Amino acid sequence: MGNRSAEATAAFFDTKKYKYEIFGEDGDIILFNMLMDNREPIKVALIFSKDGTSVSIRNTDLARVPEGKELQAIRVCNELNLNFRWIKFAYDDERKMIQASDDAVIYTETCGEEVYRCCGQLMDIADEAYPLIMKALYV
Repeated sequence: MGNRSAEATAAFFDTKKYKYEIFGEDGDIILFNMLMDNREPIKVALIFSKDGTSVSIRNTDLARVPEGKELQAIRVCNELNLNFRWIKFAYDDERKMIQASDDAVIYTETCGEEVYRCCGQLMDIADEAYPLIMKALYV
């Protein structure tokens, strides 16, 4: 691989029996699916900094935004960002999707568990927010 933090995270994910794929020039991107209660699994990308001191946790397909509902999407993202700590919600106008993300400072020695907890946090919050998003877009 090359990126020590990505390697350590992948090793930790192996202990949890997570299935993932590794990408990037230095093996600095890990892709996997996370299960949710309120919808089908979401795709998550872990993008590690080149120096291994931070990670971006990204989901880019939390909810598809129907034509004509762009303003509602922006409003619900703003509301979610005010009401939930740690996770950012954003509307991607090009892809017509609401996405969720988290960023974390990590230490290579402990990053596997740290990233695992951050992913769980993203999943828990996204799962709680999903019905609110659907209500804003479809009701």
